[in-house]
Amino acid sequence: MLLDLVIPGVIIIFVCSFSVLVSKIKFFNIFAYLGKNSITIMYLHLPINMLIKRWFEIDYGLFIFTFLGVCISLIAGVLMRKSNILSVLYLGNSIKSRPISKSLTS
Repeated sequence: MLLDLVIPGVIIIFVCSFSVLVSKIKFFNIFAYLGKNSITIMYLHLPINMLIKRWFEIDYGLFIFTFLGVCISLIAGVLMRKSNILSVLYLGNSIKSRPISKSLTS
């Protein structure tokens, strides 16, 4: 009964400690970038791969599926981020309001 509480607690502490250590290594900054773009990758990887399979009529493995889904989704995310309207609609960014000029407030 006691082990049912101790083992999950130890595993949680290990995973959290490991995550902190990994976050300090510069090589793993790619994971932070992927994490910031995870919503774009999540929503676009399947439609992109379905279109590629339909247009080119090829069947590729899991590695190519993942690689194309992530890379093309990241490119689409960068392009969407450059447009204010698309970044609000598809990326969930808020509309940046312009400051009120002093001539209107006086």
